[in-house]
Amino acid sequence: MRLAVCSSTGGKPFYLKLYHGEPPMKEDRRPQEICAIWIDHTNRIISFRKEDGFEPRAFLSPDEQMQYALEKCSNGCRVQ
Repeated sequence: MRLAVCSSTGGKPFYLKLYHGEPPMKEDRRPQEICAIWIDHTNRIISFRKEDGFEPRAFLSPDEQMQYALEKCSNGCRVQ
């Protein structure tokens, strides 16, 4: 840490943390959102909601999820 002075603090000294590279990220305590698609291979249907008899497939990001859905649609699957 380094002692600094700023006019916005009325000239009072304060400590300034200096980082090498990127500052550490704050921990995100929100629950991880699940990106999934449910697939019925027999009837060639995909769903963004849980459906009985459909096989779930999880993704790391919404972009990856959407890319997969678009690929399936271009191959003849329907979206429910």
